[in-house]
Amino acid sequence: EHLIECDDHDTAQQIIIDGLKRQYDDRLLLPIPRLKTNNPEQLEKVLRQQIKNVGDRPLLWSTLGQSLMKHGEWQ
Repeated sequence: EHLIECDDHDTAQQIIIDGLKRQYDDRLLLPIPRLKTNNPEQLEKVLRQQIKNVGDRPLLWSTLGQSLMKHGEWQ
């Protein structure tokens, strides 16, 4: 949250990705819709992997959908 407020979105994204790779936690998903990064595909890939690993979780699907819509890739 603090990094997003300080406009350091790329570092915030990397911390979220690293955290999700270690252990799934809903709290890591909450700031994702506010991220403005140059590489949203990397985060979307991790979200898809989390869906495979932890199964159907509404917050996970919602976060992925918001990210895809934000970047114009919703299909």
